[in-house]
Amino acid sequence: MRIVLLPGMDGTGELFAPFLSSAPSNWSSDVISYPRKEKLGYDAYTALVRSRLPQGESYILLGESFSGPVSIRLAAEKPPDLVALVLCNTFARRPWWPIFSLLSWPSFFSRPLPSFIMARMGARKDNPNLRSLLRSATGSVHPEVLAHRLRQLLTVDVTHCLRKVAVPILFLHGSRDSTVRPWAMRHVRSVRPDIVVCELSVAHLLLQLAPESAWAAIDSFVAKRVAA
Repeated sequence: MRIVLLPGMDGTGELFAPFLSSAPSNWSSDVISYPRKEKLGYDAYTALVRSRLPQGESYILLGESFSGPVSIRLAAEKPPDLVALVLCNTFARRPWWPIFSLLSWPSFFSRPLPSFIMARMGARKDNPNLRSLLRSATGSVHPEVLAHRLRQLLTVDVTHCLRKVAVPILFLHGSRDSTVRPWAMRHVRSVRPDIVVCELSVAHLLLQLAPESAWAAIDSFVAKRVAA
């Protein structure tokens, strides 16, 4: 089975490294990255991903954090080869957290991510490899681009698209995620009570903190809801 991975707000796809290194042998993966120096909106990101989706081969689409709305919009278009949608610590409607508004300025992203932000996401001091990976990924993107992406997610709402998704949906939810609050998952489930929710006891960077558990959940989901 092939899985297409859409990245979080850094957009680089580099943060998928721990997840990809844990991939079972029966899976192949495509990572779609976003421009590091060009400010785009959700419409443009959706168009970019649409142009890179596999053709003539069944695949699963995974939207992590910032990319959740992109994956939902594309799934709502009912691509012929899409067989399932996986949402990971993400949202269909803006994930309001007051500090987001304070951080949505290029000056904030012109410096390395502060420790309290990284810790909140799950990259704590006792995980130096993840902290280094997170800082490297965000540091490679122009500060104005990161600030623009943050402002984009403060207004997004693809609830209407979520209702149109016809394929099975799995929601990977970190019970310790304090970046995208639990109400975001509850909103998705209120709109689509048929979704499967897998809760893992980790923070926002779920795929990086618990890659084996995430793969196990996806494998089980595919076996029960897709392959059947």
